[in-house]
Amino acid sequence: MRSQPRAARDLWAAGDELVGAQERLLAGRGGRDDLRAAATAEREALAPLLDAARGLLTGGGAAVSETALARVEESLHAAALDPEVRTGVAAGRLAKELRHVGMGTAGAPATVRTQAAGGAKAQRGAKAAGGERAGHSVSERQADGRCSARKAAKQRVDDARGERAAARDGLKAARKESRSAAAGASAAVKAADAARRDADRATAAAREAAERERAARDALDAAEAALRSAREGS
Repeated sequence: MRSQPRAARDLWAAGDELVGAQERLLAGRGGRDDLRAAATAEREALAPLLDAARGLLTGGGAAVSETALARVEESLHAAALDPEVRTGVAAGRLAKELRHVGMGTAGAPATVRTQAAGGAKAQRGAKAAGGERAGHSVSERQADGRCSARKAAKQRVDDARGERAAARDGLKAARKESRSAAAGASAAVKAADAARRDADRATAAAREAAERERAARDALDAAEAALRSAREGS
């Protein structure tokens, strides 16, 4: 880790993001796609450090076992998820193997438990005690997470119902306004038709009056001509 400071920083950042994605998912503020992406990024950040560890373990020409590599990988993964143990891992002072106890990428992050390399009986006792404490911690965090998720889900349902009710009210108002506008348009069309008929009648009456006025003028002209003829004959 001391020879790979940048890779270590990348792993710590990826681990913090993975823990954050887990917590956001349980709080109802994140999705499983974000969680899977964070888990993938953490695995990718762990790969160069695991390669470096493989090189150190095989530096003497001896073959390294997959079990040893798996323990190294597990310790690095645990350190990525727990800032409290990173200092020792980064400085190469890790005296005990670390193991992440939790639900992986599908649930909340849990505590990190250390396991000594020797002393089987002591290990079993510490493992049982630590497992019990970790189990309680995981159960409590799971319960809190489920409660937060239920609250967030209920809030989303309530918000959706409120939006649906508002949309329904808006639709009713729009339909009422549409009916009113249609009624107004119909009344306007009827009024326009009535006005057009009145105008047609008035035009016909004016035409008829003009006809009578011409006839009267012609009659007057004829009467005046007759009068002049009578005067001239007398």
